[in-house]
Amino acid sequence: MAELKLDFVIVTTGRTGSSHLVSLVDSHPDARCFLEPFNPSAPDYTFQNSPHDDPMAYLDELTEAVEERMVGFKLPWGSLHEVPELFPLLRDPALRVLHLVRRDRLRQYLSIELAHATGIWHSYDGLQPPTRVRLDPDTYVAWVKGAVVADAVLAELAHGHPHLTIEYEELGRVDRQEAALEMLGLPVRALRSDYVRVTAPRGHISDVIVNWEEFVEAVRQSPAAWTLGSHGAFSDAA
Repeated sequence: MAELKLDFVIVTTGRTGSSHLVSLVDSHPDARCFLEPFNPSAPDYTFQNSPHDDPMAYLDELTEAVEERMVGFKLPWGSLHEVPELFPLLRDPALRVLHLVRRDRLRQYLSIELAHATGIWHSYDGLQPPTRVRLDPDTYVAWVKGAVVADAVLAELAHGHPHLTIEYEELGRVDRQEAALEMLGLPVRALRSDYVRVTAPRGHISDVIVNWEEFVEAVRQSPAAWTLGSHGAFSDAA
């Protein structure tokens, strides 16, 4: 097998706007960015529904016909667990790494729960139907612990590579998009995305989380109390 053609990966946890970022990068004429080639639930030609047993052979097939100068893919935390054979990819010091994070953990988790409730994981218009969910405080606290550890591991993996950390909350900023292109070694130009970051119904957060007061009271007594921040209104993207 010839040397694998792979220039960059986007590492992230769930509900960070990563599909939006993939689409932005993929809109650059010199880049090809695959969405989720190791997600068994994805409808595309993924490793799990390919004839390959070796993920490197699958990647070689996936990328061999790419004509763009830079090629990469989204590598979420879940895929690393699904296919741990991918970890050696991150030993290549020339591999460029975009680490996408979400500062607001509560909205990140709420976005997961809303996606499960509505079945809407990606959107072309950014809207969700009015939906209310009940959050279990213990499940949330455990998720926060896992998410923080996952991002710490991904940050450590990114070190030793040309890398950039970019936040969900700043994905719409042109200067951050330009910084990502510069890190990837791509000429700076305007980007566009086929996806729109999914937003939650507008209004007070208690209009979305059915058991808001009970949830807050429990989380305040936990190690995840810091994630509550100043959540008084709920008007940003979920």
